[in-house]
Amino acid sequence: MKQEAQFSRSTSRILASTRAALAIVLLTVIVSAWPAQAQNLIVLHTFANTPDGAYPVAPVLRDAAGTLYGTTFFGGTESAGTVFKVDKDDTETVLFSFSGTEGQPSGAFPSGNLVIDEDGNLYGTALEGSGGSGVVYKLTPSGKEIILHNFEGGIGTTDPKVPESGLLMDKAGNLYGTTICGGASKSCYTGTVFRLAKNGKMTVLHSFTGGSDGGAPMASLIMDKAGNLYGTTFVGGDLHCTLQGEKGCGVVFKLDRFGKETVLHAFTGKDDGAFPLGGGAALVADADGNLFGAAGYAGAFGGQCGIYGCGTVFKVDETGKFTALHAFSTDGTEGETPNGALVLDPAGNLYGTTQTGGAAGNYGTVFEVGRTGKLTVLYSLNGGSEGATPFAGLIRDSQGNLYGTAYQAFLRFERVGTVFKVIP
Repeated sequence: MKQEAQFSRSTSRILASTRAALAIVLLTVIVSAWPAQAQNLIVLHTFANTPDGAYPVAPVLRDAAGTLYGTTFFGGTESAGTVFKVDKDDTETVLFSFSGTEGQPSGAFPSGNLVIDEDGNLYGTALEGSGGSGVVYKLTPSGKEIILHNFEGGIGTTDPKVPESGLLMDKAGNLYGTTICGGASKSCYTGTVFRLAKNGKMTVLHSFTGGSDGGAPMASLIMDKAGNLYGTTFVGGDLHCTLQGEKGCGVVFKLDRFGKETVLHAFTGKDDGAFPLGGGAALVADADGNLFGAAGYAGAFGGQCGIYGCGTVFKVDETGKFTALHAFSTDGTEGETPNGALVLDPAGNLYGTTQTGGAAGNYGTVFEVGRTGKLTVLYSLNGGSEGATPFAGLIRDSQGNLYGTAYQAFLRFERVGTVFKVIP
């Protein structure tokens, strides 16, 4: 167990900036003057590390009353992350602080999105736990944590471990998620798709090999009416794609109710994109069953994008036909490295975030992509009081307002992330 705990702690330290590390995001932290722009971004909360948390890397969740819920990767009373809420009056409350103490069962370092049931219970994942490799947890409205599953195993095992993504809940209350480690091999570039039944039974639905079927799923899943699951992997697929030295540049996949996987698209690292990232559910579906997502790299090369590309927004239709809707421009003004977790409005427009780029500096953007693929930058983060480096996607309310998180802010050293609202 000591070896497993050391593995977990070491892995979590690597994943502490996991989207930055895996996506290879390099920021130059220089706070200077930035261009003026329309005042349509409102900061709802700025984190201060202790006791409210630090470095939110997951999207927020919004309930029927308009309350936002989310997690921070660090901070809190034990510097191991928090679950928080922000009320409609912008008051932030810490619902739970993870312990981070070795051997303690609470888990530590949550990086995925939350889901909520009809009774107001929240469900999520964290990268560490008493089993050595992460937990699935439930948090009651009163703030009581219940561990639903401990992932077991360290180096040298094929046990599912390290749940980088958040969860999906079906109508029966079963939970679905992914791990980036374990599965078909001992590598952390394989991973699994799992189901945690309401009675606590864990089932591995698919074990990735890191080959043509994909590997290292970093994002959450979506489900159609028939119970099929859809998601993306960060690597694997087309093994001729060797951008950044990895074997394969990721896939879009479908998993039926019996665990059979179909690769809908394998990224080539060219015009179609490469390395679809996390930051919430990797895909969003329209009423016709078309899937939409973002790939963090490739697309357009050169200029600000360099040899890796700035990323793409894509569509996969019901027949599996892939279309690159938009490649981010090489001058960086549209943003670079788009996250997963796009949100779709009734008119078919897509909204998302980029980790870097933008007209206000290298701090990220909030963007809209229309049905024809035209991109509009709704806001360029300024890196100061508004925050910088959004590692997560967005959610949208019925009035069209968008909500998200920024990983950090450079106004002061203790300003370690924000929750924001954008009014398009």
